[in-house]
Amino acid sequence: MSIRDRGNKKWTAMMLTEHGEALERFAEKTKEVEMPEVDEQKLEEMNRVLSHSLVQKRPIQVTYFQNGRFQRIRGRVVGYHPLHRELLLMDEAGNEMTLLLKNIVEIY
Repeated sequence: MSIRDRGNKKWTAMMLTEHGEALERFAEKTKEVEMPEVDEQKLEEMNRVLSHSLVQKRPIQVTYFQNGRFQRIRGRVVGYHPLHRELLLMDEAGNEMTLLLKNIVEIY
C-alpha cells in the first residue's frame, strides 16, 4: 500500500490568506538583487552605442536597474539631459521613457 503525498496542497487548507500573501511577498523579495558596479570600459562602450544610436536614430536595448530588479526596454534615443543625467527613449509603441544614467547597466 502506497501513500500519495499531496505536497503543498495539504498545507494550503490550513493557511490563512494573510499567510499566503506574506509568503508571496517573501518570494518576491528574495528575487531582488544588488545593483552591480559598471566598470570604465563598459561605460565607454555604452557611451559609444548611445552616440551611434542618437546620430543614426537606430533602436537600442537598455538594461536598467529599478526596485531591486533588472528591467529591459528597446527603443530609440530621442534625447539626453546632461544636467539631470537622464536619457530619453521612445519605445516601439511610441511611449517616451526617462532613465537615470546611474541606473543603466547595459546598452546594446
